[in-house]
Amino acid sequence: MANQIITNICNADCEFCFAADSRSRMLRMDAVQMAESEMRSYLDFTRRAGIRELRLLGGEPTLHPDFADFVKLGREEGFSIMVFTNGCMPDEALEVLASLAPDVCTVVVNLNAALGEQARKRRRNALALLGQRVTLGMTLTSADFSLRYAMELIGRFGLRKLIRIGLAHPTWGGKNRSLHPKRYSAVGQALFGQSFLTAGCGIELEADCGFVRCMFGRNFAQLQANGFHYSSQCTPVVDLCTGGTILPCFALSNLMQANLKDFENSKSVYKFFNEKLRPWHSFGIFPECSQCQFFETEECCGGCLAARLRRIQPMMGEAQEVSPDAAAQPAHQDCTPVRD
Repeated sequence: MANQIITNICNADCEFCFAADSRSRMLRMDAVQMAESEMRSYLDFTRRAGIRELRLLGGEPTLHPDFADFVKLGREEGFSIMVFTNGCMPDEALEVLASLAPDVCTVVVNLNAALGEQARKRRRNALALLGQRVTLGMTLTSADFSLRYAMELIGRFGLRKLIRIGLAHPTWGGKNRSLHPKRYSAVGQALFGQSFLTAGCGIELEADCGFVRCMFGRNFAQLQANGFHYSSQCTPVVDLCTGGTILPCFALSNLMQANLKDFENSKSVYKFFNEKLRPWHSFGIFPECSQCQFFETEECCGGCLAARLRRIQPMMGEAQEVSPDAAAQPAHQDCTPVRD
């Protein structure tokens, strides 16, 4: 998996944004958006790793002036297209996505992006035109949420019967709004209750990264029976940014970076980040994780790494004082994370 971050401009202002730190840093470097030459270079870079999916992110990727050309280029090169968007997109971007068959085009629309009324109206128009190409996504910042609006939109516009559920993770050293691990269990209970409604409409739920097994308790089997797809994972995503900068993921962008020129393909970048971050995966998000069978058998990843690191950050100093090399040192392993 590899994401191409084609622009650092966004038309929303989401308080939970994982990419805010990376975007701000890139904009200060005047790295506003990806050039066509970079796009072609990154396509070759991912192709050498056997990847055949072009994943476009931002900022808001559809705001890139060459977005339509990038999509066409990706298809000409044999890539399927996946776009992560808030759904408020220019007409040209909407038209090029609508021209693709649903089996080669997935548009993940974040429903709780911070948009004004006019922008939300544009998003509804986009949903109507894109139909089966759309997977709705929700980023949870609390246990007080409802899936009813997503269900209504799926029925009204004939969207894919799938809702992608993400947890609002913290960024290392950042200030974004995130879901505290204390609330994970309440989120699990809320998902369990609402899964009966989604199951009744034939809608499945898909967990994004950083979920932990214990948040579902005894309801896990029934939740799965209701169409909840769970995969507890916390591995490098590999975000390819303009200027040759590569990140393990947005949440860890302040902790570690790499450069395109040092790697043969995206698989080698993944291996590099995985080895650098491995020492940090020796503990989970809760003290109890060290004695949990799900953590021991790797059925549970132990939670988002950024969330785990934030809990021990006072022991390590501020983010800007931690070098990428320090992330690979195991000295922290005697530090037990504690609940706030």
